[in-house]
Parts: sequence; structure tokens; C-alpha cells
Amino acid sequence: MEPHMHAEAYVDSIIELFRNFGVKRYCLIGSMFDMVPYTRPLLVTGNASNPELQNELALVNVRHSDYQGTTSILSLIGSRASQLGIETCSMIVHLPNYLTMEEDYRGEKRLMEVISFLYGFSLPKEDMEKAHEQEEQVQLIAEQMLKQDPRLGEILKQLETHYDAGVKQDQKETRLSPEVEKFLLDLDRRFRQESP
Repeated sequence: MEPHMHAEAYVDSIIELFRNFGVKRYCLIGSMFDMVPYTRPLLVTGNASNPELQNELALVNVRHSDYQGTTSILSLIGSRASQLGIETCSMIVHLPNYLTMEEDYRGEKRLMEVISFLYGFSLPKEDMEKAHEQEEQVQLIAEQMLKQDPRLGEILKQLETHYDAGVKQDQKETRLSPEVEKFLLDLDRRFRQESP
């Protein structure tokens, strides 16, 4: 839980850790409940402090976030990190708020897909199996909910329409195919590693 007192001291201590360990990038990774359709891939939104990293996020379908609400200590840490020249990014998976789980392995799987692309981590097999099982549970629960209250079907259609419109907008903004962008990013990484 975020501290309620001495927040500035808490943030200062985290920034001091960044300095001591020579942190190059700070990533805020999390989840939130949202009105999103369970029938579509889980939405991940986020931002990055530089265009290259933002492009990498776009390659794994992380939608640019236009959130303008309240901030938290974690946001303040990112702001302070940016002032030090540390790259920052955020990745927030949106979970259907009408299908809450104690542990949402589907959300974990979606975030791990993004993280594995960025950093080359492999997806834990056990958690991926749990995510698959949970997806089947979600389908059954949702079907029961729709039978109990058919009006939910109309709400689901509206959520799907809104989701699909966002996907179409993202596709319009994409200039190169994901394969070409990935190739160029890999080429840039190799060039930077080889240069003195």
C-alpha cells in the first residue's frame, strides 16, 4: 500500500536506489478494472518517455494511454526518474470489472507477453496453463450471466464496438507493418551494441 505519511521521503528513497544501482529504465506495471469486453484480447495501455520505446510497446499492441485522472506515488516516481534522464514507461492491463477474479492469470499472461517481447523473458508455463483454465472459467461465468440477464448482451455489444473502434484507430496510426518495425528496432539495437 502507498504510504499516507512521508510520501516525499518514500519517493526520495526510491530515487536514491535508482541512482545507486544505475537504473536505466523504470517501468510501472499494473492492472485496473475497466468496462472492457471479455470477448476481446485484454487491453493494455501505456506510455513511454521516448519514441523508440513507445514504438516497441505499439508492436505488442499496447495502446497509447490518454489517462488524465488522479496520480499516485508511482506516477511521481516516474516523473522524478524522467528528470534524472531515466527512461520511463507504463503498462496497465485493463480487466473486465464485471468478472473479477482473486488472481487474474489472464491479466498476468497479457502483461508477460509485453514484458517478454521487451526483455526476452519466457512466459512461465504453469501460469500460462492457469490463464488458459481461467479463460475457460470466464467463458462459463459470462454465459451464465447473459442467461440470467439478457440485457447484458446489449452492454457487451457496446463494449465490443468501443474496443473495436480503438483497435481500428490504432491500425490507422501504424505506418509500417509490425514485422518491418520489429526488424528496424532489432537493427538499431544491434548497431548500438556494436558501436564503441
